[in-house]
Amino acid sequence: VEDNDNNRYSVFDTTGAFVTSFPRQSNWFGYAWNGRFDDDGFLYLEQHQFAPEGRIDRLAKFDTTMTLLDTFPLPTYDAPAYELVRNGRVRMAANIPYSPRLVWTVASDGTIWSGVSGEYRLYQRSLGGDTLRIVEREYDPIPVTSEERETALEAEFYERMREQGAEIDPGRIPEHHPAW
Repeated sequence: VEDNDNNRYSVFDTTGAFVTSFPRQSNWFGYAWNGRFDDDGFLYLEQHQFAPEGRIDRLAKFDTTMTLLDTFPLPTYDAPAYELVRNGRVRMAANIPYSPRLVWTVASDGTIWSGVSGEYRLYQRSLGGDTLRIVEREYDPIPVTSEERETALEAEFYERMREQGAEIDPGRIPEHHPAW
């Protein structure tokens, strides 16, 4: 269990009894835990590193003692976003409603499934980056309704961004929902 407030992972057995905990080696806050286990019990965690050339996203593989075994690059996609930039740095960012985004997961066999939600195409890749399978199909795009468009930017976070000076342009909301 990821415990953001205490910067650790706690381990419980199948009865719910506490077993141990490990320090969380990340400076990235996630709203939902992004960890995955494979059939062999290895843990995979998304990690982000900020470097001069930009953010590096990778998948880290750990054994049951939280020893780092290897890292693998994650698929990348520059999703459309509203950003508040000050002094050349992004201070706040939020997804543009109904915009495509990258989605990925580690399967129980240790492969990565990923896709950009704007097209009905999924990729299964090995951790080494080899494409093993592509699943795709035709689909009829579903329009974003005027009601959805009008209410999409009412969330409190968008209001906080506006208060800080960000431009939240409703015209950037796509005409259609993502494929999935």
